[in-house]
Amino acid sequence: MVHWLLQDEKKNKTTAFPRETDGALRSELSYEIRSVKGGMYLLQVTPVTGRPHQIRVQLAAMGCPIVGDVKYGATSSNSDGSICLHARQLQFIHPVKKEPLAVTANLPGLDLWRMFADVD
Repeated sequence: MVHWLLQDEKKNKTTAFPRETDGALRSELSYEIRSVKGGMYLLQVTPVTGRPHQIRVQLAAMGCPIVGDVKYGATSSNSDGSICLHARQLQFIHPVKKEPLAVTANLPGLDLWRMFADVD
C-alpha cells in the first residue's frame, strides 16, 4: 500500500493522500489478513518506510481504522485508552554482534486481543 503522508506537527496528526502531494512523503507498507473474528481483522503489517503515525493513517485511509484509535476514525475508544496496535515481533541487526535478532512479545492483556490468541 502506498500513500503520501503529510504531518501536521501542531495537531500531532498525519494525513494520507493517494498521490504525490506538495510536502508529503511517500510511504509504503504491506499487510496480510491473519484472522477475521467478530467483524474484526487481525492484520500483520510490515512498514517499508517509517513515517509518523504511518500504520494508523494508512489503515484508516483504506477504511480500516485500528480499534480504539479515535484520532484516525475508530468509532469508540478502548476502556483503557489504548489502541489495538501491537508490535508482535521486531527484527533488526544487533548493533555490536552484527547478527540478525528477532524479539517477539506476548499479546496485550486487553480482552479484545484474547479472541486472536490462537493465531500464531
